Amino acid sequence: MSRTREAAATSVVPSHAPREVAFQVFGRTMAGLQWGDPAGEPTFALHGWLDNANTFNRLAPRLPELNLVALDFAGHGRSYHYPVGTHTMVCSTSRTCWPSPTSSAGSAST
Repeated sequence: MSRTREAAATSVVPSHAPREVAFQVFGRTMAGLQWGDPAGEPTFALHGWLDNANTFNRLAPRLPELNLVALDFAGHGRSYHYPVGTHTMVCSTSRTCWPSPTSSAGSAST
């Protein structure tokens, strides 16, 4: 093995592993992961539906200048999980999202 390869094989590679973080919000724990420079530009990374903060494991190390925090939304990852049967969407029923034509919100004024 060449000296260059030996040096590369034994050198310490900086870890891009995230740090676990947790925030108390209205008495509930919101967990997440943090990467980058703690003194860097504060940046939130928000995951999509049926996902968690680990979504950013490949992207975050490419942005070392940021103080990047990826949250696990309630019900995801290590964040607070709602009790069984609790609706978590703003539009949990079609009536909430689209008022019926006979309601005052859905009727046309003349």
